[in-house]
Amino acid sequence: MGCRGSVWDADRLRDAVRDYVITHLGNADASLVIDDTQAQKKGTRSVGVAFQHCGLTGDVRNCQAMVMLTYATTAGHAFIDRRLYLPADALRFDDHPQVLRESVVVAVPDRAHGCFNSRS
Repeated sequence: MGCRGSVWDADRLRDAVRDYVITHLGNADASLVIDDTQAQKKGTRSVGVAFQHCGLTGDVRNCQAMVMLTYATTAGHAFIDRRLYLPADALRFDDHPQVLRESVVVAVPDRAHGCFNSRS
């Protein structure tokens, strides 16, 4: 059957990772780190792919940008939440109906720090 029959629940996985992190890395001196990361893309079929600045390579190219929230302590670090950055011209939800509108961030990446405030 493989992965085709599997149900993927990213929010459920995020919550499980967050619970694990709090249990095993929880520390009063912890920091929350918000950073963007990019993935180079060759095609245009993935949500949010656009010709944009790619921090990974330092130039402008076809890529996808994500904003990541990391919990960091002296014991270690782990991603605890994420948002997909969508350039304004990528707002074609009819092309990608599987994307929930609240799962993406439409903002300038350096102002994305506010994108995690509304989530639990």
